[in-house]
Amino acid sequence: MGSFLNVGSFLLMLVCVVWFLTQVFFETYLPQSLGYPLIFGCVVFTFIIGVVGTIGVDNWKSAARTISTVLMTGALSIMLTFIVFIGALFG
Repeated sequence: MGSFLNVGSFLLMLVCVVWFLTQVFFETYLPQSLGYPLIFGCVVFTFIIGVVGTIGVDNWKSAARTISTVLMTGALSIMLTFIVFIGALFG
């Protein structure tokens, strides 16, 4: 189960990064007021699943997946926190 969470959270992290970059550069399908909070929720969910997925670490590849997942989703959540909450104060 832990190995499945490890791989699943890594793939979901890649989806979140692509979704974030698509929203930043193109903004074609969702307005900013709806897109960024949805991405933020997905990133927080992925971060939690990534932390739980550390149970499935059994070699260096799975450890690298876990570390990259936690670091990337942590960085995305910090950026999206500023965009969603601080942006709402000034917008």
